[in-house]
Amino acid sequence: MMVRFDDVSRGFTHEQVRHRLISVTQESTRYVDESNLRVVAPPGVDPKRKIVKLVMSDGRVQEISFEDWAKLNEQMYAGLRQEGLAQEDARQILPIGVVAEIVITANFREWRHIFQLRCSPGAHWEIRLTMVQLLERVQKLVPVVFDDFVIDENHSSAKIVRN
Repeated sequence: MMVRFDDVSRGFTHEQVRHRLISVTQESTRYVDESNLRVVAPPGVDPKRKIVKLVMSDGRVQEISFEDWAKLNEQMYAGLRQEGLAQEDARQILPIGVVAEIVITANFREWRHIFQLRCSPGAHWEIRLTMVQLLERVQKLVPVVFDDFVIDENHSSAKIVRN
């Protein structure tokens, strides 16, 4: 089964490539221009709320939001590119939350293993949310393979229930 994940964070892709029995095609920040930076914000973070006091090199203090921080990263990336740095070098300042794309191909046994790990309450929020949504879809498409997974009433986690 092959699945394409769009608009997930680079952190999501870093976690997924750790599964050993999969084939991965991943978008490369080396060749993709990130001038229009998009970043996945964690839940509960108001992107516009000023939450960090940034101390400038001259001692001035500037309060910034998550949105401001992402914009600063975007501007730094653009500035490095304008200075002649290649995309592969300018990417060094990209945050782990930068939006990415990945395609994962695995057999049903490995997908079951992935769901077991990534749909658990202890999994990272973005991965758990994405994998629970995927599990709901594949339960409809291939129920005989995935019907022993039970998704909780909040649709926030899942576990295998043996009959």
